[in-house]
Amino acid sequence: MSGRLAFANALLDRPDAAAAAGEHALELAESLGNPTALSTALWGLGTAVMTSDPARAVGCFTRAAEVARAAGSTLNEVSAESTALGVKDRSLSPVDRLVYLQDRWEHWHRAGSTPAHWHVARKVAFALVRAGDNRAVAVLLGAEREAQLRLPPPPGDARRIDAALETLREQLGAEELDALMAVGAGMDHAERGRYVQEALQSAVARQRLADA
Repeated sequence: MSGRLAFANALLDRPDAAAAAGEHALELAESLGNPTALSTALWGLGTAVMTSDPARAVGCFTRAAEVARAAGSTLNEVSAESTALGVKDRSLSPVDRLVYLQDRWEHWHRAGSTPAHWHVARKVAFALVRAGDNRAVAVLLGAEREAQLRLPPPPGDARRIDAALETLREQLGAEELDALMAVGAGMDHAERGRYVQEALQSAVARQRLADA
């Protein structure tokens, strides 16, 4: 409960109360030895210190995901992994972001169409927007649109998707955009996995060349 209290205080912009609740939750969970409570406490503490100590936050989320995975708690694992990805995305260099996304995509693609899988897929699309790979973004957003029938994105991601689609429509034209999105929508799990891996590999190579 204290872990969720830390999260609630963080949402209410009460950083001191959030950190205190998170530390208490972690101490209590460690003493109980309950893996679900521990992963929740680590997630709450990580959320509380995301702004003040991003590195510690990522460490908390990473450990929370590991504990949850070992305990078979998919919901906690997904929450921790997704939040860690969001924090890392703010601090990594362009090439390191792409490499990190490659690793996360491989992990969640093997796991199947879980909430975190689609969270990572959206992060890949947003990274490829920054990398200027408009055609790959259009294909991924086509797959995303198909997935939204089962799992709508959160409001923040939905706004970014709308902005990306508007830009793509201007740069590619409506006809090409629709055609590329149709390709993405028609991909099965394996085809989508190969496509994303190839798009990320190409983006990493281009970014390293630009940085050289």
